[in-house]
Amino acid sequence: SPPVQPHSRERKLGRKEGGIEEDMAAQLPCDGDGKCMKCGKKPLDEEKLLCKTCVTPWHVECLLTRPESMDSVPQWECPDCSDLAGGESAAPVVSGAAGGLIAAIRAIEADSTLSEQEKARRRQQLMSGGSAVSGGGDGAEQRDEKAKDDNEILAILGENMKCSFCMQLPDRPVTTPCGHNFCLKCFEKWVGQGKKTCAKCRELIPSKMASQPRINSSLVFAIRMARTSKTTSVEAPRVIHYVHNEDLPDAAFTTDRAVRAGKANAKSGKIFVTIAHDHLGPITPEYDPVRKMGVLVGDCWEDRLACRQWGAHFPHVSG
Repeated sequence: SPPVQPHSRERKLGRKEGGIEEDMAAQLPCDGDGKCMKCGKKPLDEEKLLCKTCVTPWHVECLLTRPESMDSVPQWECPDCSDLAGGESAAPVVSGAAGGLIAAIRAIEADSTLSEQEKARRRQQLMSGGSAVSGGGDGAEQRDEKAKDDNEILAILGENMKCSFCMQLPDRPVTTPCGHNFCLKCFEKWVGQGKKTCAKCRELIPSKMASQPRINSSLVFAIRMARTSKTTSVEAPRVIHYVHNEDLPDAAFTTDRAVRAGKANAKSGKIFVTIAHDHLGPITPEYDPVRKMGVLVGDCWEDRLACRQWGAHFPHVSG
């Protein structure tokens, strides 16, 4: 019997999906070094197009569809974002959250009351899973403080630790086999849109990792250690007052800081002999540079501090 031919609608759908996959494979953006990942050339700024949604540079010559006029360049969307925005091919792989994300980004771009810096901040906040609505002054200060802390930690670890989507310190980082890091939420959004390649270098992501991403515990530990070392308060070096032996008075003395009267908190005076602290044996004249006599049998002094000055007895608790 002749083989069963597929339904005409199925044939059309298969050709359409195959064409879309070929188009997506044929269109690649510029990498982090500014080189086109399709032709390998490094185009000039005039030969690049920036997507208004994801702000990714694309080489104009390697695009299958280009802006119709110069007026439409600021509103141009890259193939990745335009596929997310609508079309029959995007419907099966785009979830409601992804469609809402694109709609929220377009609403931010259409808001003429926002500055470019504020638009960029809100786009990044959306990509990292936050809300587009700006909070009060306290919330803005907290976000700025967190961004400052993250930048300081990135300065310690290196810029290559950034999430390739939100360009922030990765939250629950996932590292692809090609060595690029992503937040777990950003990675799951990317894979949930049907993308099976790395967003940074377009290397193929293994299917097991795409379905069951694992958090990089080593990177989590490194971020935690960098955060701990940064937040640990650095105390000023303790000032220790020290007086050299030759500058000490000949007798024990006290200062204004003494808590008790008398010699209870007194400091020993000048040490007249040159013996070591662990010296054991007679103190001969060679250890007495002033009198040239040393310590003789029968010598005695008033108290322990005077004994200490002549090396006859170093008390356990010295003054």
